[in-house]
Amino acid sequence: MHDNKNMNAPLIVKSPQSHPHVPETAFGIWFLQTHTWTLHVLERAFKDLESLIPDRRASYPVVADVGCGWGRSLKKLHDRFAPQRLIGMDIDPTMLEASAKEVAAEGVRAEFIQCSSAHMTLDDNSVDLLFCHQTFHHLIEQEEATQ
Repeated sequence: MHDNKNMNAPLIVKSPQSHPHVPETAFGIWFLQTHTWTLHVLERAFKDLESLIPDRRASYPVVADVGCGWGRSLKKLHDRFAPQRLIGMDIDPTMLEASAKEVAAEGVRAEFIQCSSAHMTLDDNSVDLLFCHQTFHHLIEQEEATQ
């Protein structure tokens, strides 16, 4: 099932199944949209990530953000890793809609998949770089998410 009102709108593939998860708190919903989050939490995570990548390439063809939330990381992933395909995944359809608006406002092309991190619908080895930041505390099926 696709929510795609026009050809320029981001593709959002919605999951037909519901999986248990710990929803974001009211504080989290607010905080994830602040400049403080973007600068002091998210940007720091990217700096840490950069130092962990051996043999850094200029481009990673397929980049996915698991638990993309409000989409603040997607432009940063696009700018840093130059993917040809950028995928945002989240279990919360409201977050995916917000992410789609965020990337559209930034002029970044992305697709979105509504799914649990424990039940992703991507094929094995189909992603070149996977970003998963501040997500595990929302997972009930943590063991399944790591496999």
